[in-house]
Amino acid sequence: MTEIKPCPFPSCGSGSVALGFDLDGYYVECDECGARGPYSRDKIEAVELWNQAIRPARPERTAETILRCVFGSSTNGSSVEIRSTLNKASKTVWYWVECVECGAVGMSGQSEVEAIGLWNDLVREAIKGNE
Repeated sequence: MTEIKPCPFPSCGSGSVALGFDLDGYYVECDECGARGPYSRDKIEAVELWNQAIRPARPERTAETILRCVFGSSTNGSSVEIRSTLNKASKTVWYWVECVECGAVGMSGQSEVEAIGLWNDLVREAIKGNE
């Protein structure tokens, strides 16, 4: 059978994907983020459809200072912390930034640097939207 490529979503990119089946047919699903490819009555075609998804390159990030949270009630911005968890199935560590005050959470990344960059992107968009 054709090898199944990793998840096509840049925020995930997990290699923990599997062929599934239900009443609608076969599909490939990412165990990390739950993304699911198109259905097919044929196993090989389901894998080929998944593998055809465009996989944009994940931009390399450099270390930057974590921006303070702007989502809570604090006018000066709240302090944030980097959190992590281990996905036992894929043995992958995921990192994210979380606000200590309001509980706002940034997207997960596969490194602290990536998680900080994703958080900062979120904060910048929020600031830009409030201008």
